[in-house]
Amino acid sequence: MDERPKIRNAPGHWVLFAKFISDRDGNDLNKDIKMYFALTNAMLDASIAAWDAKFAFDYVRPISAIRFLFNGQTIDYWNGTTDAGNWMPYQTSNVVTPAFPEYVSGHSTFSFAAAETLKLFTSSDKFNNEVTIPAHSSSVEPSIPSSAITLHWDTFTAAASEAGISRRYGGIHFKDGDLQGRKLGKAIADIAWKKSLSYFNGSDGESKTRSGKE
Repeated sequence: MDERPKIRNAPGHWVLFAKFISDRDGNDLNKDIKMYFALTNAMLDASIAAWDAKFAFDYVRPISAIRFLFNGQTIDYWNGTTDAGNWMPYQTSNVVTPAFPEYVSGHSTFSFAAAETLKLFTSSDKFNNEVTIPAHSSSVEPSIPSSAITLHWDTFTAAASEAGISRRYGGIHFKDGDLQGRKLGKAIADIAWKKSLSYFNGSDGESKTRSGKE
């Protein structure tokens, strides 16, 4: 059975990761309500911060920069060589580069906000989750992978880092957009977590540091 998420957006993936944590840790309803509340509100705040940055900096995407700067030149890329004016990111033709500014990466911001929140909630960075990618299942290059590949993440941070760098591998973001998005997501999570604790504790959130230890 293929248990990979059927959704493409980063927040949706992290909600499914939270479901894995709930099952792994045997959460009761009270803990689940707190976990999903903290997680989804952190990602909501991450979206506000990331899109504020995007339109403050209004930075160009790789597809626009490469086609403009190297137009008329033959360059190497993932599918061999091409005129830079025809360069395409590593995506299927029907999944286009998002039509909004590059900096910062939403995937990186969402993922680090989520990873940090789950780390704070569980008092540990331990994730220990994995997914198996079936052979010949790529939507970009149907011949790969040549055999099934299992991706494993020991920690939430490792999973978030892979989500961030995937946008560079895909040709959708530059390095700075990824790395600064990671920093932004973590900073947002720390602020949102304190706010969540204030609701959980009925106070300013300073008296308890972890929701699971009441």
